[in-house]
Amino acid sequence: MRKITLSFEIITPLIMSGADRYDVELREQSLKGILRWWFRFYKGAELDLEELKEKESEIWGSQEVASKIKITIKNKKLSSKKNGKDYYAYLCMNDDRGDRYSRIKRRAFHENQKFSIDFYLLPPLKEKVRKELETTLFFLSNLGGLGARWRRGFGSVIIDNYHIDGKNIEEIKNNLTSRLKPFSISSSNRDFMNLSNTSIFLLAPKEKENFWYSWKEAMNKLRDDFYRKLKGELGVNKIGIGSPRAVSPLIIQIKRNKANLYYGVILIWQKWERYEECVGIMQKLDFEIKEVKNESD
Repeated sequence: MRKITLSFEIITPLIMSGADRYDVELREQSLKGILRWWFRFYKGAELDLEELKEKESEIWGSQEVASKIKITIKNKKLSSKKNGKDYYAYLCMNDDRGDRYSRIKRRAFHENQKFSIDFYLLPPLKEKVRKELETTLFFLSNLGGLGARWRRGFGSVIIDNYHIDGKNIEEIKNNLTSRLKPFSISSSNRDFMNLSNTSIFLLAPKEKENFWYSWKEAMNKLRDDFYRKLKGELGVNKIGIGSPRAVSPLIIQIKRNKANLYYGVILIWQKWERYEECVGIMQKLDFEIKEVKNESD
């Protein structure tokens, strides 16, 4: 058995709970669920559905097959208090203005905290499992988050050794593009987001050297000047597909470079019937926008 210990830093408030949804708790099961999601995201770009199910089962386990990766969160006792008071995430993308929005909140772990995770790689496929784990962590660290509302900017984490850096948005885009180049991409008509059918954009202010100075500033701008303007132009109250609880075809995340400056990451599912409208509207908004393209296309 091989052990890999990694440090995770919380960039935006992390909302995660167990049986009591009004409390906060770091949970291995929740972490493993999002790692499975990102595994499907990049593996779904090269494998057909049956092969994908087989590979996922081989690495992450199934009812018939034990997982080759075991996870232990080492320091779960993070703080959900700030200045002596319970800390809350305002779920409408940090909108705490007035009664309409300020009541919509959940207890959360606040930003700028770190926790470590031990990953145990079980035989007989340790080297293969290690490579798949590292790739999964790369996608999580650069494009995703943990816990509730991660598709709307919450739960962003940066993982040591797996996060892309850059002095400006153009440099970060180029570095991400370079890292995506080795991935094999096939045409996909599947009904879930994956690397072959999802567009990736970086958003930042046109001023301030293309970065925001805090996660709050980034989230507030992405909420008011991107997400709500997008909904207004599309004429919808919620961006989703089908039923009200359907998974959104739009992901909004916030990341940070080593200089502690922040930028937005937008993922849009190309199979969404309003994809072209969405991209057209976005290009007219007052942001610096860079598309991360896979050069193997």
